[in-house]
Amino acid sequence: GEPLATSVDLGRDRLAERPGDAVSKDTALLTLADQIRAGKPAEAEKIYQELKKQGANKAVAEIADRRLAELKKK
Repeated sequence: GEPLATSVDLGRDRLAERPGDAVSKDTALLTLADQIRAGKPAEAEKIYQELKKQGANKAVAEIADRRLAELKKK
């Protein structure tokens, strides 16, 4: 199969391009980061940083900020 990093990148690209009718791009990326953060904390951190930098909707940006703080505690 594909290496995990490649799978994560492909998953992120697919979610960002076509997240679905009911889910925003920001929410899709936040969900992806939440799903991978235990096994790939550096990748999750990149996504959280990206959400903050892009000016994600305020609620998503606040969640991303909290998740970053949680990662730094570990």
